Amino acid sequence: MTEKPYDQIVDFILRNKDDFYRLAYLNIDDRELALELVENSVCHALDRCNTLHDDMAVDTWFYRILVDECRNMERNTKKITDIDRAEDNIELSEHSIL
Repeated sequence: MTEKPYDQIVDFILRNKDDFYRLAYLNIDDRELALELVENSVCHALDRCNTLHDDMAVDTWFYRILVDECRNMERNTKKITDIDRAEDNIELSEHSIL
């Protein structure tokens, strides 16, 4: 009897949670953000468990979700940093005018 996709994903997550954290931490270099990324990835995977078509591809499927979460976080962090820099430049230019 084969496992349901949900049960198979839960089992995979429980067996590999340390590896997921390590991967997220290597990409982000922030403990809290790495934990948040793993948590988000687990939630996304469990929400989308019905999209898993090949039972043998759970690892690839989940790591893809985690890597996408890391990339989105990097992209969003970069946008925030760029906006902060732009605001700082505007403030500096306003002070130099006065």
